[in-house]
Amino acid sequence: MKQYVGLDISQDQTSICVVDESGRALWQGKCASTPEAIAATLRSKAPQAERIGLESGPLSIWLCHGLRGEQQKPWEVRQLWW
Repeated sequence: MKQYVGLDISQDQTSICVVDESGRALWQGKCASTPEAIAATLRSKAPQAERIGLESGPLSIWLCHGLRGEQQKPWEVRQLWW
């Protein structure tokens, strides 16, 4: 099943929503706003993520580079969009 992820980033916490290809919410929650915490949450809650979308903002570029540089990614993310 294809999964898509939306990230709403704030200074301390990031809200995460995982949906399937029909748009049905599979999981919603929060984690710390660090690449490591987000990557761990995505490995657990969205192992089949096709795309990850995140808002533009001061932390977006830092997080995007951190998530792309995450070495232990068991999921195959085709593209990381911001």
